[in-house]
Amino acid sequence: MLEDARTGGRFLLRFPIESCSYLWMWRVYGDWRVHYRLVLEPWTSYPSKLAVAVQQGTQCWLEPEGQFVVEIAATLYQDDEGYQGVLGRLAS
Repeated sequence: MLEDARTGGRFLLRFPIESCSYLWMWRVYGDWRVHYRLVLEPWTSYPSKLAVAVQQGTQCWLEPEGQFVVEIAATLYQDDEGYQGVLGRLAS
């Protein structure tokens, strides 16, 4: 959950932590049309370099012709709704 303390606006990202146990965050400061961006991206392993992840034993393995499927949901909401209410809304 991210929160704007000034406006009470919040952002919630729901993803399966069992499958995506890492969360990358990267930011871009005003390069294209002076827009600022913050990106949150669920990941399966750490670090991002595969060779290092394999060396550390933190890689994710997918069998040939296997599938990796997860459900990710994101929403904006106001402080008065509360994150439990938002999770219920996302579940329906």
